[in-house]
Amino acid sequence: MAGTFACYLLRQHGTAFFEDILGRAQQADSDSQVLVDQALRASTPSSTFGHAFRRFVVTASALLPPDAPGGYGFPAWHDAQISLVQINPVDWAWGRKVPPQLPQEIASYGSVPLVRASNGSSYSEVIRVPAGATLSVVIR
Repeated sequence: MAGTFACYLLRQHGTAFFEDILGRAQQADSDSQVLVDQALRASTPSSTFGHAFRRFVVTASALLPPDAPGGYGFPAWHDAQISLVQINPVDWAWGRKVPPQLPQEIASYGSVPLVRASNGSSYSEVIRVPAGATLSVVIR
């Protein structure tokens, strides 16, 4: 999971972002989440670890294509140092296991994708979201 998150961050923020993290790691005595958060804020002031991780989780869980809205997806990346091809998470669908319902508890920074079948022109469901949790809905 950490490698996939790093892949997402590289495609969203570039190599300068990772160079910033390495520089901060050598100068600071802090945990990795704090270092990533600081580098994200330096790269994009409105971004935080929490925001970036939620967008990553939505990208991976909903299998968003590379042409997803800004801040989502695994688009191609090109700069003076590196070129990366886009990644389409649909290619991972064969190995994904989606639970039929929510588990009793989800760990901090955990995520659970739920897929609902199309049943016509409208859909309605009530989901209780505990305090401090985030619900992301992707409609296709």
